[in-house]
Amino acid sequence: MLVLAGVLLVLAGGTPLQAQEYAGCWSLKPMAGYSMPMGDLGDKADGGIMGAVIVRYNVAKNYSLDMDVSYTHKLESKLDNMLDSGIDGKYGVFHVAVGNNFYVATGRVRPYGSAGLGLYSERKDLVITNFSGEFVDKGTDHRFGVNIGAGIEALVGDRAGIVADIKFHTANEDFRMVTFGIGLNYFLNNPYRTR
Repeated sequence: MLVLAGVLLVLAGGTPLQAQEYAGCWSLKPMAGYSMPMGDLGDKADGGIMGAVIVRYNVAKNYSLDMDVSYTHKLESKLDNMLDSGIDGKYGVFHVAVGNNFYVATGRVRPYGSAGLGLYSERKDLVITNFSGEFVDKGTDHRFGVNIGAGIEALVGDRAGIVADIKFHTANEDFRMVTFGIGLNYFLNNPYRTR
């Protein structure tokens, strides 16, 4: 029985002298995924690839703060199929946010809920063709907005975890999107402490 208990502890990634103490740990979390526009933005553009880098500080075992920088690349314009004018081009969304996570469990598998606020910059780069000729429509709109979401983190080894999450972002009725992401959360200092 003792051998079996020892094997289970090794498979769980710890020893009897260690316990997970996330408080005070910093981590870096690169993520990639997909953004699906909704609302007025969804009427203008299809979905696109999203990339993000998140710096996380674990305040306590079940609570952390995030600084999030993300970019959604090449939201293809779909107005060309809806209007008599020819519209070709792309939208991009740059997002900087702060947020927090509340963990439901503090073991090696940690489901969590999240909420945050930040600045969304929507960039358009369109070429519009109609009876009077062709012209370019470029510009950037800045909006403050909020996001809410949920995710799960599964620790692999002592210093990293695989993370997957979904978030709903809104700034107003003109700007809404859902993001799906997966990434690696790497602890910059060890989340294990000797008792």
